[in-house]
Amino acid sequence: MSLRDRLDKRMAQLKSERAKGWEATWRDLQDNIAPNVGEINTNRVNEGDRRDRNIYNNSATRAVTILQGGMSSGLTSASRSWFKLATPDPDLMEFGPVKVWLHHAEQAMRELFVKSNLYNVLPSLYGELGVFGTGVMAAMPDDKGLIRFYPFTVGSYYLATSNRQMVDTLYREFKMTARQMAQQFGKEALCASTQAMLTNNSEAWIDVCHAVEPNGSMDSGKDDNKNMPFRSVYWEKASNHGQVLRESGFKTFPVMAPRWDVTGQSVYGYGPGSMAIGDTKALQLMEKR
Repeated sequence: MSLRDRLDKRMAQLKSERAKGWEATWRDLQDNIAPNVGEINTNRVNEGDRRDRNIYNNSATRAVTILQGGMSSGLTSASRSWFKLATPDPDLMEFGPVKVWLHHAEQAMRELFVKSNLYNVLPSLYGELGVFGTGVMAAMPDDKGLIRFYPFTVGSYYLATSNRQMVDTLYREFKMTARQMAQQFGKEALCASTQAMLTNNSEAWIDVCHAVEPNGSMDSGKDDNKNMPFRSVYWEKASNHGQVLRESGFKTFPVMAPRWDVTGQSVYGYGPGSMAIGDTKALQLMEKR
């Protein structure tokens, strides 16, 4: 079985697992609290039609905005030092050169975060975390800014956890234009139909898949990006079997998937949105009447 076939098979398994009630719950939260968030079983992209037609009182929607602002300013404010580096050995922290190095590293990280898009992405992450109980973003290398953060909205991704109940797998389905794909992967990596679109309709939307997961076939004797602890693979959903856009890897899992609260072995989390949905639906009904 080719790598592409294994990825397609696992994505189908994760998709089936997610369909066990999670999608219906998320759609309920989306319809009544966060209508402009989420891609739950939909192929819509870059469409500006209204999604809030079930909302007659936006108290819960405004509460999400307050939660986003509160978490952003209270946890990760760009105007103050919200993290501090340390060593596992407390005695080593008293060594002068170590203190100096950690101080300079902290300063470099703060400057990098400010110059990046992190503080634009975090409010979206906090909002989805509060409503849907799970928020996902990735920290990816960037040629222009060293690092760039990408938020993934609910419904566009599938997660899996390790034996330690930590999220270590992300599969996602999303859309890119033919022009964007050529910019990211190069024209030669695209399938024939997508290459033709570059001339005929470069802004046409193409279904793309991305998987980041533990690399079970890693060869520790090799040091290339295909033999790292985590595999990263992009492929076109409609391309020929066996064809991928890019195969690379990461030394550490680049995806952050905080979950507000987790029950048992659940992969996805529950948040305040799940607690408020009953009151919110009752409020919508009373407001409509």
